[in-house]
Order: sequence, then C-alpha cells, then structure tokens
Amino acid sequence: MTAPLGTYSFLPWLRHGLANQIATADFDPSVKVRPSVDVTLTVAGDKIGGGTETLTVTKPVALFGPGDIVGIDRRAIVRTEPRDWITNFEPNYLAGIDFYDEDFLWRYTPAAPDLAKGRLRPWLTLLVLKEGEFTEGRNIGERPLPYVDIGDLGVMPPADELWAWAHVHVNRSPIAGIIEAVDYRKGKFKAAYNHDASVENERNTVMVSNGRIKVVFIQIAGVVARRIVFWKHIGDSVKKGDLVGLIRFGSRVDILFPAGTEVTVAVGDRVRGGSSPIGRIVKTNG
Repeated sequence: MTAPLGTYSFLPWLRHGLANQIATADFDPSVKVRPSVDVTLTVAGDKIGGGTETLTVTKPVALFGPGDIVGIDRRAIVRTEPRDWITNFEPNYLAGIDFYDEDFLWRYTPAAPDLAKGRLRPWLTLLVLKEGEFTEGRNIGERPLPYVDIGDLGVMPPADELWAWAHVHVNRSPIAGIIEAVDYRKGKFKAAYNHDASVENERNTVMVSNGRIKVVFIQIAGVVARRIVFWKHIGDSVKKGDLVGLIRFGSRVDILFPAGTEVTVAVGDRVRGGSSPIGRIVKTNG
C-alpha cells in the first residue's frame, strides 16, 4: 500500500477576497466591465409597540473593474524586464513585469474562472509592439491615461490565450494531514540554486503529519524572492495538494521524504502541480 505525495507548481491564476463570489463565466455575453455580486444583510430591531422584527435584504453590489483603475503605484512593481529605456535588450528574450501582490493581475477581472481548465484571464496585459504596429493617441485630454491606437488587431494575441500570459508561483501541501510544526528563520538571500541556501537563506520549515508519517517541506527565499508567505497555522488540517503559501517571485522548496520513499519522477519529466505524484511512501509493518 502506498501514499502518493503532492507537488508544487505555478498557478495560472490566483484571486483573494470578494471577487471570488463572481459567478458569470468569462466570455459570457452578460459579462460587464464592472461586475456585481449579491450581498445579503439581515437587520433585527425592537419594535415601538413591543417585540422584535427581522428584515433580510439582498442587493447587488458593484465591484471595481478594469475601467476603474487609472494608475498603478510604482511600489506594487518589483521588477520589469527590460528596464526602462534599455536599448540593447535581446529580441528573443521575453518581456515581463513582477508585481508584489500575488493576486494583482486577476483582482479586477470581471468574470469567474474556468475551474475545469484552471484558467482566468488577467485584467491587465503587457503588450510588446513594433514601432509600425501602433500610433500614439492624440486626444489625451479627454482620457485619464495616455493610450495607443492599433490599426491591425491581428498583432494582438488571441483573446482565448490571454490566460497563459500570467502566472503565480504557489506551494502546496505534499500530503493530507495536520500542520504539526512551523519554524520561520531569518537569513541570507543567496541564489536559490546554491546548496548553502537551504541552511543559510531566509526559510520557513513546515511539518505535516497524518498520524502515520511526517513530511517536512521548506520554503526558501532567494536573491529576488525575498518574502515567504504561509497561509496556514499549527493545528490546521490540509488535504493533499492544498494551497498553503507562496514565495513572492518564485524561488525554491525542499521536501524531506521519510525513509523508504520511492521517487516516481526523473530529471526531465513534466509534472503538474496538485496532481502528478513525485513519490510514494511504502507502508511498512514497523
């Protein structure tokens, strides 16, 4: 009898808060730029003539959408590639932006995710255009922000593929069980691939126990990834593959297997977070 282990992955989307109550699917004709959710409030009060009265009211409440955002605080951006006004950036390199808040790119998307496929389009997209593919907008005085006009929309990526242009690096619980211990240690910020990083860098060590076995995993910060986030607490119950935290801008996670674990992956294998087993713990009679 064996117990498969969970894995760690890049998520194609992540969203916190009230926006998770949005029910309208993406690409549905009813999707609007500003979404709304139903909020129910129950009010109870004393009547003048004696006794009490309770009234339940449900109203649609509008949420902020992409059109409400007219600027981004520079402190929300950690890194841009290439940097501003760099003129020798290699044309075959991929341009990108790292944001501090892990859910920022999906926070104002006015639609619900496709849970079957694990997809949600970001509300904000980075466009890389050649000089001949756009012209700068002229009527800036009538708009809140500068803009460009794109004559041929064929240069844009297909709308149904926009979900693939953003991701967030998250950590999952390798087994089902109880969070038995959490030990956070400050440290250095060496490159994550450095062998010394596992004992010298900032790190968060977590032990999960299912009563029969214990598995330890360590979130390790790196040169760029300098903030470890862990959402669970000692005593919390987790399922195998549950999201437990992240390391902002990605980095490294070590898993310490119990003795007798059979590794089920090899160098070069493609794995999928939350579904591809990376090891099997063989049940013993001891």
